[in-house]
Amino acid sequence: MDDGSQPPISILPDYGIPRSAITFVYIPRTPIEERPEPMHHHIYGDMCIKDYGKRHTWMGFLDADEFLEMRNGQTLMQWLHDWEHNDTVGAVAAQWLTHNSAGLLTRPEGGARKNFDKCVVNDPNGENKHVKMFVRTELFQQVNNVHHIGTKDGYMEVGEHGDPTGPWRNPVTHEKWALHHYGIKSRQEFIEKQDRGNANALAKPIPQSLWEGVENMDEVDCKELTDYYP
Repeated sequence: MDDGSQPPISILPDYGIPRSAITFVYIPRTPIEERPEPMHHHIYGDMCIKDYGKRHTWMGFLDADEFLEMRNGQTLMQWLHDWEHNDTVGAVAAQWLTHNSAGLLTRPEGGARKNFDKCVVNDPNGENKHVKMFVRTELFQQVNNVHHIGTKDGYMEVGEHGDPTGPWRNPVTHEKWALHHYGIKSRQEFIEKQDRGNANALAKPIPQSLWEGVENMDEVDCKELTDYYP
């Protein structure tokens, strides 16, 4: 779901996976003050489920700067298939593992995963409390917000240990899987992100406090994705 990238991401030459595995939907971008309510994630999420949900048992709602790492010895398909045996669960949440700038001021060569190898520590009030969800399409109700997919009455959204969760989850754990989030990248890239404007319709531009909040947190080595190719 491409919300007005220039140039469109569909024309980029290489994704590291077969082009036949990607469906691009391009939505022309309007000025931030003209973007519709509700925020675009609601619209795009509902569109995805409506147009493609019947083809799949599960659908994950992730952004292009998020990369999923499995840590439990299972593939993603095996992990989700196991949850299908629990008749109370409609969606499963993966917790953010937020990367900082690793001290880089300009856009590095070699991509985000190769260069941004530091993450912020798990803090109940920090960035890693956020989750993103995979929902069973037949149990989908609505996109409540970018971090919370609502399921039909009688079903739960849960964390990796089966604990009920909303858009945030505490305690923060990454034992089964982790969603690496490259939200700020280098200083140069963050400023470019601010210039593009916030994706939310009525939200203020991306604040400087986001950069400061991530950069001022304690960090740990976070090299799990640096060995993957591409």
